[in-house]
Amino acid sequence: MQVFPLFNPRRVLFDEVSPADTVPYLSLAGGRGEMVTGVVAIRLESAARGALGILADISGMSAFDSVRISFAAPVPVRYPTPDAVGADGTVDPTQRELDYPCCLPDPLLPLAFAEHLSANATYSLWVNARISRDCRAGDYSGSLNIQVGKSRHTITIALRVWDFDLPQEPTLSSVNWLYANQLARHHGLRHLSEAWWSAVEDVARNMGEHLHDGVYTPALTPPASPGQLEQTQLVRISADADGRFRFDFRQLDRWVDLFRRHGVTKLHLSHMASPWGALQSNGIWIDGEYYPPEPVDSHRYQDLVRQWLPALQSWVDNRKLGGRIYQYVSDEPTMSSFDHYSRLLEWMRTLAPRLIWADTISDLPFARLLDVPIPRIDVLVRAKMEVGNGPLWTFYSYQPVGAFTNRFIDTPLPVLRMGYWQCFTHHITGLLHWGYNYWHDPYSGARSDPFSQTHTGNFPAGDGFIVYPRTEGQYLPDDPLIHDSVRHEMMRIGLQDHALLTLLASQAGTSPAVDLLLERLSGQLAGSLRLYERDGAELERFRRQVGDTLGGVASGAAG
Repeated sequence: MQVFPLFNPRRVLFDEVSPADTVPYLSLAGGRGEMVTGVVAIRLESAARGALGILADISGMSAFDSVRISFAAPVPVRYPTPDAVGADGTVDPTQRELDYPCCLPDPLLPLAFAEHLSANATYSLWVNARISRDCRAGDYSGSLNIQVGKSRHTITIALRVWDFDLPQEPTLSSVNWLYANQLARHHGLRHLSEAWWSAVEDVARNMGEHLHDGVYTPALTPPASPGQLEQTQLVRISADADGRFRFDFRQLDRWVDLFRRHGVTKLHLSHMASPWGALQSNGIWIDGEYYPPEPVDSHRYQDLVRQWLPALQSWVDNRKLGGRIYQYVSDEPTMSSFDHYSRLLEWMRTLAPRLIWADTISDLPFARLLDVPIPRIDVLVRAKMEVGNGPLWTFYSYQPVGAFTNRFIDTPLPVLRMGYWQCFTHHITGLLHWGYNYWHDPYSGARSDPFSQTHTGNFPAGDGFIVYPRTEGQYLPDDPLIHDSVRHEMMRIGLQDHALLTLLASQAGTSPAVDLLLERLSGQLAGSLRLYERDGAELERFRRQVGDTLGGVASGAAG
């Protein structure tokens, strides 16, 4: 067995015989409260059966509150992301990593899953450790022991703790579209049962650990894929004989309190109408009966909205949630529905004026209508011209591709990380990811296994999900229902980078060193949406320069 500590967190490919960026020891650095991440590659010379046993001995390093070691497991990628293929038919090496079909490491699983390892293959372990907020700055050292069968290897861990606290509140808002119905479907859970709530808490914990401060919330029934008509909404609606509706917010209250406990304090409420222009309502459950979509100008829909939105506004006011509730109308409305959408949004806003009205948009004229427009990252420059100095988010989905940042399975991790740096340099206030756990076929609604089917319909691999479900019969009793991915870890790293860069910007003008770093950041590193630094080691070196400049400490062991 050969062991290779890497300088920066990245995806390790199975055919890497000797990783080029190997360093003598695992080097980590961070501020107080930061989750630092290290990657160690393991090359096996012979096949190994049985569990990959890991011992983490971090002697004398009281700096860590917690340590978690995960195994990066392979998943299949059948074909490259569209438009990543050049005119000569080859995959662009700056964007994609292998010939296709291929297997890439993505899910991060407990070490007990690392069985039946192949000979002449390279695997990777991800080490996550949180620096305590009460530790003192300094240099710490310890060791990591790795054992495969009878083979055992020990590497040194060196940690530098900078003399500042990373902000506890995220400096960039981030939301994933949680599909609560698919969480229930995939694991066989009854909506609103205690087992379902336990699964939702696993999600809340996972989101909080990854610094996402918002969650897509099914207050009413979200737009549904074919075959997905089960009860999903949190607010129970009943109707009187005279047409008055009553709204029971108790389950939504529980949802709010649960996510708030894990630091997820903003709700992005499910869409009020159908995608691409709000021409139809979504299905709705009233008195336990499902009412299918109907035109938004129907009497029942108009009457329901007229009563629902003031009731929602009162609930928001009573819970003192002002500034934390985002209400969507229609996902990516099209220009053919612009006038209709404009009138509908204006009517809804008069009924609930203190909600934050937001939508993902592909056509930029919609930006002028919304409190928070959310265009794709490839059109940010033009979107900023539309909104001026107003708030502006951005989002990822199956677009953009090519030179732009995204978070597909075959997106190099430094490119994914760069998206957060670009949000900083372009003054973007929030980032939305459509697919947290879309584990079903979007056309049939059938359940799919993301461990073997990473393409969601015809969408690129990993586009529909950033976490993996617990697989029936292949888990330990205490495992959560959610397994992470290397992409999700890189998203957390990117959010921590954004916080660090925000600290750097707060010191602008205080020293030439700070100003030079800011100039380089807004120039060659992350100033362009298409031309940016793709070398993960270079990004990590810059990050450490920032940390040392803001809170560097003298060399010497710390206890």
